[in-house]
Amino acid sequence: MPVIGFPHKKFLLKVLESLLFQMCKAGEILEKGVNATITTDEVEQTAAYYRIGGMSEKEAYAEAVDYARKREALYQEALRN
Repeated sequence: MPVIGFPHKKFLLKVLESLLFQMCKAGEILEKGVNATITTDEVEQTAAYYRIGGMSEKEAYAEAVDYARKREALYQEALRN
């Protein structure tokens, strides 16, 4: 029996599917895993932040990709718990 007030898994999957569709429309997919998707728009925005902080373009891009991967991993872990 589901906990009162907690959305059903099918509902959550539909919401995630909808968000993924919107992300795909917003920008190209850079990386796609089983449960996570990273778009080029996300990475470019984060890389711009790092460049403002003084990193070179190459360093900023690498750091932005690493950040996106870690963020997605933490998000997926939070969903499981």
